[in-house]
This record gives sequence, C-alpha cells and structure tokens, in this order.
Amino acid sequence: MNMKKKRIVSVESVGEREVFDISTTENVYITDNGLINHNSGIVYGSSVIMNLAKAQLKESTEVVGQRVIAKAQKNRFCKPTPCEFEIRFDTSLNPYKGLQDYVTWDSCGVGRGKFIDEKEYSKLTAAAQSACRLCAANGQYFMPNNGRNICKEDGSVYPIDDFFTPKIFTQDVLERLDKVISPLFTYGSNETTGLAELDHEVDESEEAQNELKAEMDRLYDDFPLDEN
Repeated sequence: MNMKKKRIVSVESVGEREVFDISTTENVYITDNGLINHNSGIVYGSSVIMNLAKAQLKESTEVVGQRVIAKAQKNRFCKPTPCEFEIRFDTSLNPYKGLQDYVTWDSCGVGRGKFIDEKEYSKLTAAAQSACRLCAANGQYFMPNNGRNICKEDGSVYPIDDFFTPKIFTQDVLERLDKVISPLFTYGSNETTGLAELDHEVDESEEAQNELKAEMDRLYDDFPLDEN
C-alpha cells in the first residue's frame, strides 16, 4: 500500500482543554476519534530503562556496601552500555569509579606502573620497550605493570589507594578523558566501547521477513490510511 506524506500548513492555539493520558501495559493499538495510538505503555514511552543487579561489596569479610551492575534495556540519549558502580554505607558515590577502563598514558597521561631510567630501559626487550612512554617531566620512561603505583606525566607517583581521588583525576585529566569517552557513547559514531556487545540481533531470515510482511499487510487492512 502506498503512503503519502502530508505537510502541516498551520498550527492554531485552541486554548486550554481537558485531555487524557492514555497508556497501556501491553503492546496494543488504541483507536478513537480518528486517531491511532500505538505502543503507548511505559516501556515504549520511557526514554531510559535500566535493569539493575546488586551484590555485596566486601572488604575482607566485612560488608561495606553494595556493588551495582546497570544494564540499559533502552536508552534514547546514548549507546546502551553496561556499567558498574559502588554504593558504600559510609561514604557517598565515588564519581571516578568506572573511569579506570579508559585511563591510559596515551589518553590522559596516567598509568599504573613505574618510572625507569635509561639503563633499565635499554635492558628491556623490544616488545617491552614499545609499551613504555618517555616522560618529559623527569626524563625517565613510564613502564606499565600491575604494581601498586600510579604514575602521571608530570613525574609524580601515587599509591594505588589514591587512584579514585582528585589527586589522579584532575580537571585536565577529566577533560582529556571526555574527548576519548564521548565518541564511544554517542549515537552516530562508529566507535565502540569494547566493554560489552549488545546481546540482541535482528532476525533477517526469510521466514522472519515473511512474518513481518504479513503482519504489516494485516495492519494496513485494519487501519487504512487516507490517500486523498
């Protein structure tokens, strides 16, 4: 069936009138007074729907809070990507939790590792040397590892306990991270987060396409459009 677009030629105010918010809990059609309202339930009208799961956050054997995993079922504002955060009983939410997935020496001048001098650098294998970065502030090389120190490009070194603090995440670091993170979550970009893949796929089989076509034909028969 051919559908035609119609241009709105004018909009006039009719004053204040009593209206009704029609919503449903299921995927249905509502027809009244020449209007069709489709998918009007809260699931369809909401801009963001989050599924939350929680687990105990422990330090040694003591429960100190909740660990929350949030998975977007629907998000109209950015690419739906799972994330994890902590709610502690003794403090407020830490705004830096989660940023560790994007922190690298190349992205913001911060890295977990240590500084080594030229002599130590020369003893490394070619592969290990390629992972190192020269720090202009102290003339040494930053070598990434899983140690207990956090190094910054200004030559400073912090214990790993200071990682999720303003000592590491200064305004400059946050602004540089924003340039890296924003494209990963913005619709229309080709970047991917690399954290998780969407767990739904479009069924493009011939059988699924035929079922969809039959359903659309039925809807056109039930609700014919005015072609005049």
